Amino acid sequence: MHITQEMRQQACEGLLHFTPKKALARELGVSVGSIRDWAIYIQHGFFDWVDNPWVTRRPELLQSAVDYWFEHYPIGYTDVAKQFGVRPATLFQKTCRTVARFPEQVRLKRILF
Repeated sequence: MHITQEMRQQACEGLLHFTPKKALARELGVSVGSIRDWAIYIQHGFFDWVDNPWVTRRPELLQSAVDYWFEHYPIGYTDVAKQFGVRPATLFQKTCRTVARFPEQVRLKRILF
């Protein structure tokens, strides 16, 4: 299902009025994960996702979050994502791709997320 700009705007207003996330997701017919991601953006003052949904990737913030995760490992990637204002799924993917590029001798056998 396509999420329209009007739906994103209603979600933004609902989150700013502290509407419970599950109730808001049910009302708009979107996933709770989308509402969670949008709440993270709002907490960091990012409102460009309402008008331009493709602007949700912020490469400089994402790289900073990955670097922070490696410096403070074993910290949960969701906590780091919330701290930096990026989607947890995006941080997880970027972290896995970064670890996969490591040499075999240095690579972690199992990553604790």
